[in-house]
Parts: sequence; C-alpha cells; structure tokens
Amino acid sequence: MGLSCPADLVAARLFAIAHCKDPGARHSMRNLLLNSFLLLALAGPASAADPVLWYSHPAQRWGDALPIGNGRLGGMVYGGVAQEHIQLNEDTIWNGEKRDRLNPAALKALPEVRRLLFAGKPREAEALEERTMMGIPNRQPPYQPLGDLNIAFTGHDNPTGYRRELNLATGVVRVTYRIGDTACTREVFSSAPDQVLVVHMTCDKPGLLSFHASLSRSQDGTITVAPPDRIILEGEAIAHTDFWITPNLTGDKLKAEKDQLEFRGVKFRAELRAISEGGHVAATASDVAVSNADAVTLLVVAATNYRGGDPAVDCAQYLSGAMKPYAVLKAAHLKDHETLFRRTDLELTPPSGDSSRDMFPIDERLARVREGKDDPGLAALYFQFGRYLLMGSSRPGTMAANLQGIWNESMAPPWDSKYTTNINIEMNYWPAEVGNLPETTGPFFDLVKANLASGRRTAKEMYGARGFVFHHNLDAWQDTAPVDYAYCGIWPMGGAWMALHFWEHYQFGLDRTFLQNEAYPVMKEASQFLLDYLVDDAKGHRVTNPSYSPENSYRMADGTIGRQTVGASMDYEMIYTLFHATMSAAQILGVDPAYRAQLEDTLRRIPDLKVGKLGQLQEWSEDYDEPTPGMSHVSHLFALFPSDEITLRGTPVLAAAARISLERREQNGGGKSGWPSAWYANLWARLEDGDHAYQHIQNLLATSSESLLNANRRFFQIDANFGGTSAIAEMLLQSHSGVIALLPALPSAWPDGRFRGLRARGDVTVDLTWKDRHAVVATLMPGTAGEFQLRPPHGQRITRIQVAGRTVPITESDGVWRVRLEPNHPYTVSF
Repeated sequence: MGLSCPADLVAARLFAIAHCKDPGARHSMRNLLLNSFLLLALAGPASAADPVLWYSHPAQRWGDALPIGNGRLGGMVYGGVAQEHIQLNEDTIWNGEKRDRLNPAALKALPEVRRLLFAGKPREAEALEERTMMGIPNRQPPYQPLGDLNIAFTGHDNPTGYRRELNLATGVVRVTYRIGDTACTREVFSSAPDQVLVVHMTCDKPGLLSFHASLSRSQDGTITVAPPDRIILEGEAIAHTDFWITPNLTGDKLKAEKDQLEFRGVKFRAELRAISEGGHVAATASDVAVSNADAVTLLVVAATNYRGGDPAVDCAQYLSGAMKPYAVLKAAHLKDHETLFRRTDLELTPPSGDSSRDMFPIDERLARVREGKDDPGLAALYFQFGRYLLMGSSRPGTMAANLQGIWNESMAPPWDSKYTTNINIEMNYWPAEVGNLPETTGPFFDLVKANLASGRRTAKEMYGARGFVFHHNLDAWQDTAPVDYAYCGIWPMGGAWMALHFWEHYQFGLDRTFLQNEAYPVMKEASQFLLDYLVDDAKGHRVTNPSYSPENSYRMADGTIGRQTVGASMDYEMIYTLFHATMSAAQILGVDPAYRAQLEDTLRRIPDLKVGKLGQLQEWSEDYDEPTPGMSHVSHLFALFPSDEITLRGTPVLAAAARISLERREQNGGGKSGWPSAWYANLWARLEDGDHAYQHIQNLLATSSESLLNANRRFFQIDANFGGTSAIAEMLLQSHSGVIALLPALPSAWPDGRFRGLRARGDVTVDLTWKDRHAVVATLMPGTAGEFQLRPPHGQRITRIQVAGRTVPITESDGVWRVRLEPNHPYTVSF
C-alpha cells in the first residue's frame, strides 16, 4: 500500500534519515521532514471519519476523474502515475458577447398566436411563433473549458499500492503509490482564499521527482514560456461546432445553422508556475521541466476579461498572492472549505450492521448497487458529494452553477452548458438551504439580478407587460430572448420560478433585510409580469396563453399533437405559489396593500387544478392523452415539489392524483436516471413514501460514473447530483407548510442512522439520531425566537422537549406538537 496520510510520510522520512550516510542528503531530508510535520498538523483529528471517495486505479475517462473547485476555478483530476492529467475550467470562459436577439415582430404577432391557441390550432400557433417570436438567431453561445494540465513523470513506471481519493470534508484529492521502495504522494485542491489550483508532489526519498508539466487547449489557445519556471496559456472562447447542429445537413441549411455560431468570446489567460524544493526547474520550449527535486508545488491561476479586467494583470496578482509555503496554502484552503462542509454530517448504517462494504472502493460499491444490493453508506456519500459539488461550483462572487456546475471538457457541450430555467438551474440549488450552505445561493441571485434589465425589456417588447420575463434558457450575456424552437422556447415562466428561490432563502434564514432589499423587489416584478400576461378566456378565468408544459406534448381528439397550449397546469401552480409568496412578503414588510389585494383578486380567477379521467393530476386545461406517457419531465407536479400547494394532509385528493401521475410516468419508463430520477425522489419524499424515493436514489447511484457524477451516459449534467442530495434531505427532514417533519420518508433500507446540521424553514438547525426506524433523540437549534410546529416520525410521539435541563411547555393537536423556542439555545426532543 502507498502512504495514506501525513503520519505515514513522517515515519518514512524519519526511517530514511536514520539510515542515510550521505550528509548532504541527510540535510535535504531534514528540510522535508519539517514540511512533513506541518502537513501532519494540518491533517486534523477527524480525518478518519471523513467522507472519502477512493479508488485503486486512475481514472480512464473524464466522467470518472475527481472534481475540485473553488467556485470559479475547477479541475478534473485523473490521478495517472506516469502521466497525470487535470482538465481545467474557469467559470467565465463563455463564447459570445452581449447582443440583441429580440424579434421585432413578436408583440404584433402575439394576439394572433393567442387566437390560434384559443381556437385549438397549436400547430399553426407554433409555426407563427417560430417565424415571429423566436430570438434572432435562435441559439445562445456555449460555456467552454480553460484547457488541460499534463504532467509527464520520469521513472514512475510499474507502481504498486496505488490509491486515488477525494476527501469531501477537506476538498483535497490525494494520489499515493510506490515505485520500488519509494513512496510518492500527490495532493491537489482549488483554493478559494488564494484563488489558485495547487498540485503538491513529494516522495519519501530526496531527489526523485523529475517531470515535464505543460498547459494546453484543443483550440484557440497559444502557449508561451516565461523563464525560469512559468508557462502561459492565452486564448479566446470561439465556437466552431455546436451541440445543436442538426445531423446530416448540407448546403444552405447547414450554412444557416453554422452562421449562428459566435466567432467572438471571452479572452482568457492561465499561468502555471513550478516551485521546487531541491533539484532544478527550467522552462523549455513548451513546458516546465523539473529534475531531481525533493518536493514540488505547481500553481495554476487563471483570469478572463469577462468583467472588464486585464487577464495578465489578474493572473499576476493571483500568482503573487499564492507565493506562500505549501503548508500555508493548504491551511487556508482547509479552514475555508471545512468551515462550510463540516456544518452537516450524515451517517446511514446498513440494516445488518455490516460496514465491511465501506472498505471497498467506490467503483466496486457502485457495481454492487447495480446488482440490486443496498449500500446506505454510499447514499450518505452521495448526499455529501452533492454538497461538495455545490461548494465547488457556486461561491460568493462567482458565476452561478450551470448545467455542468463548472466542470466541462467540451468546446461544444450538451445544451451549451447554459442555465436552463425549466428545471435544471433550480434543481442545482435545491440542496443549498436544507444542506446548510446558504452562501452558495448568492451567485444564483446574482444571475437573476444581472438579467433583470434584459428581462424587463423582453417583457415589454415581446408581451407588452410590466415586470421581467425569462424564457427557458439564460447564458452569461444577460440574454432573455427565447432560444431553440418555438414549442419549447415560448415558455415565459422561468423568471417566476427563479424568483421563488428568493422566498425560499428568506423562509430558511428569516433575514428581513434580504427580504426587503433583495427578495421582495424581484418577486413583485415577477408577479407583475404574470398579472399582465394573463388574459381572459371568456369563461370568467384569467389564463396563460401561450403556455407550455415542459417538455411534454399532448394529443387532441382529432389526433393533432400539440405542445403550445392555453393554461398548462404548471403555470397556475407557479402563479399560485408566487402570488401567495409575494403577498406574504408584502404583509411581513407592511407594504403595498393595494397590490396585495390585486394579487388576491387575480388568484380567485385562476383555474383550479383538475383530476383527469385516469385519476391523475391533469397536466393541461383539457384532459388530453399523452403520446409519450413515460417522458422525463413532471412539470405539472411542481405544486407537490418544490412548491407545497399540494400536500398529503392539506389537499389529499390532489395528492392522490399527483401520486397516480407519478406512477403512470414510472410505469411507462420515466425517471430511470439523471435529473428525472432526482425529481421523482423528491416527489416521493413529499408523498412520504420513503421506499419509493429510495428506489430513485438507487437509480441515481446505479447510473453514476465512478466519481458519483451524473456522467455515465453520453453527456454530463450536474443537476442530478444536486437533486439527489435534496431528495435524501427531504426523506429525513421536511419543513414546508409551517411544520417541521422528522424522518417523514425514511426507507426501510436505512433503519439506523443520524444526521447533524440540516436546516429547516424558520431558521432552525436540526440534529437527529434514529434506530430500528424510530427516532431516539433530536436537537433543535433555533436562530430566531418563535412558535414552531413539529411532526414526529410515523408511529411516534414527542414526550418531552428540554433546554438546559428544563422542560418547556408543549401542546399537541392532530399529531403535531407546538412549542416556543428561543434563539441560540439547543433544545432536546425526546420520543
């Protein structure tokens, strides 16, 4: 086995010093030993229990590499021995530039589109939308990779004792192996405090590190050498190909599609610097060569002109700030990373109590899951991995996490790795609040605010409406015009959905200043757009037209297949949720009574949700048949999750109909993998069916790549990882509708376990331990005083709540216990 911790390294170096007869070598070893003691101090006493992904071989493909990230600068670490490969990303490297894509014919065509849809002619309406309402051009540019760091080692052949691991709690990838009797260690992390990606390499014998390190990019990049120890990569994000180019096109049709590619983009720069202890460093014609070093630290920095800065100046500042001893860089990284990550723990014990499966590498554990075996510990790792990914791709001041977070290897990634607003960007942030990472939501809110001016113009010029509108995709350039195709592009509900995340953030943290200055203004504008967008249907209702239920189609009585429609159920669910949230926010702030009344009056005219002929929740205003009943989206179940318009106890008839809709999707092949399985798991958790939810967690694991990323298919989307993390939390703790529910959807496969640090709405942190599927003890830590309602696990009662040894008064009604809690005191709940 290789050296697996700093203590092993210290012991090995002490042994080497004791047996070395060369005075010069002994001096070098003593210097290495001092650095080893620093690293030992940084290891931390809790490392043995940390959640770790580990493997006995290097990654063979991108989806199996291990991700690191500081919110802005990311890497995928392959862990090769003779050849290390780290694929690099910087979150502002986008093709394109700001442009005006609004179709000037849109507003004039809107009345005719509405007339056609009211007349039951969706195909004609879609054709008119395609000609008059879609953006010009109808595509948005892609997010692209920065490049690659490659390290070619001399003499590192025939390794033994190989181990590659990612410690989620520390955010450090470690690769250890032996070459003969020499133990080699490599550590890689992306530091948020110092804005640098760090690679640190050591061997337990002096002078044994020799390698060539280089930066490269597959297109539109140039390499220059800056002696004595730097390599510089510069370039521009240009789109030469496109994921959406229609296959087999020729001639004018192919030219028309390729003409939509952007031959301009963000200009970027990356710098690699090698710092050695002992040995020699030299910049060659295309790389940095290190020979006979005792230890080496590689620093990678990157910057762009996206926000108007000079990439060369910014890189110089980053590099200057990172010129510190490795132990200092690592200490700053650990303090920053662990402060966020260690807020929350989750342990899930196997039913048999057999933890031996934890001893297997992740790829072998995934293989067992694919065989139908249970592995609760792997589900707990998956939960923490989602939190880790959110920390790595969304930090204050960075871009929001896109379709791939920040990790992307392709110049033409699937769906351009943009911000898709009809489920994906929202799912990315589902675990942020309950997972105790509220800081990560800042970039999401920044994305909304950055697009407000464009969204207001789009609302006015396309729909003649106040407020702002987002369609189903956003990019880095504040572009809110519709993209792709009319049937899916004319969906003006993205802004409403994203506005609701502001309300969620307030509900969890109860920050009145945030509500007043950030949330309410956005929610009010989103609701203003919808007030103006709604039209009369001549039956006394206010309806949405045009409308769309992402990404489904329906069959009319005459056999016509339509997608655009009047009044998809999801629209009304979103309007109901947003209007009520806006009214609540206004009431809390004591503002806009007339506007509240207008929202309330409009809600009375919104059509009710309906139950269809099969007992299902209707997806459209008419009870249409579905050509693809097993399609992935379940847009009409928005009211069940993430909203709480439908609940088991508040609206039992609609909850039963939602269950039938979900079962029909599954029976016809829906929700087998990826983000659909994640959404289904959250929905089953809200229906308090833990075993059903668990099957979708198993689906997510079974279809994951070795690294647990949702990258085991032809493309990678990170939303499944985030949605799965959210679902696991929902199975253990729910707090919608004013009630904190403990273990509401606990599956039989998780009979014993504990969690610490999950957050509930109302500014409460919750810890809980359970055994044999029964809660043993819970702890509530409120940040704000107030009256709280608690629902214990099924079949249990709350017997006592204490603080500082004192029992506090509680009352019970209909299985819900009420208690007043004061801030910043732990309350113990007994069952």
